[in-house]
Amino acid sequence: MQNLLPTLLIALAALALMLTLLWLWQSLRHAFAHVLDQPDVPSRMLMSAERGSLLSEKQALLAALKDLEAERDAGKLSQDDYRELNEQYRQRARQVLRQLDGMLAPHRAAAKSLLAVAGKTQVAAPAAKPVASAANGCSSCGATNDADAAFCKKCGARLAAGAVS
Repeated sequence: MQNLLPTLLIALAALALMLTLLWLWQSLRHAFAHVLDQPDVPSRMLMSAERGSLLSEKQALLAALKDLEAERDAGKLSQDDYRELNEQYRQRARQVLRQLDGMLAPHRAAAKSLLAVAGKTQVAAPAAKPVASAANGCSSCGATNDADAAFCKKCGARLAAGAVS
């Protein structure tokens, strides 16, 4: 009986240590969860560093625009300051989107040729609906946008409310 008590205390101490380490591990995992949200490694390896930084900047700009709107709605930001900052963020977002679009331009011809080859090898497919209609044309620059677009992809202007579904 005298040998049983120290053994029991050692076992309980080891269990407490293991539970503490498990709790610490879970805490750190939750603290660094935003690091784990990155896309998987193979797709990131295919992406150039410049494109990756532009995509990160795009996400940061979109988050900043949402935060800016929330601060204006909460009354923390005057309307003049909101307009000025909003225009600055949107202007930089347009630049980033144009750069990202420019990076894809060399690959469009190859993609179209692959689609043409794939289209010839398939049995006649049903005709697809056109993606864009006159309802989602930009009133500022006249560019045709996707059916679900809220902003013009060319000039960044807000599209008519009826164009967004």
